[in-house]
Amino acid sequence: MLNSDGTIREVRGEPICLVCHAVLPDPAVDVTGSVRFKADVGFLCWRCHPPMPGSFFTQHFLVTPSTATLKNMQDTEERLLVILPLVPRGRITCSTCHNPHQAGVIVHEAAAKGADRPSRLRLPSICFACHKM
Repeated sequence: MLNSDGTIREVRGEPICLVCHAVLPDPAVDVTGSVRFKADVGFLCWRCHPPMPGSFFTQHFLVTPSTATLKNMQDTEERLLVILPLVPRGRITCSTCHNPHQAGVIVHEAAAKGADRPSRLRLPSICFACHKM
């Protein structure tokens, strides 16, 4: 997403951000609810990556977390300074667990978690972000 000099990479003369985003985000101002996408986040991800195989995907993707799970997520966000974004109507999507951005693209620490980590997971033990075990 970034060139070696820190500038935003371009695709066909436009910022690479516009491959997924409908409007160029402003990392200094935008928060999860204000960012606009060209399509549902999951479908944007699937243009380059296949959906996760198996039951994990079918049990989580576009599922609305229960009240207890949502409370666990909110507690995790506050305790570990991370954002676990949900899509409209409060449903889980790819970016709830994965941060698709390169390190340095997002400036807010909580939203930037997971950039350049293995599998781009927002937290190393992502299951514990939502589920108390």
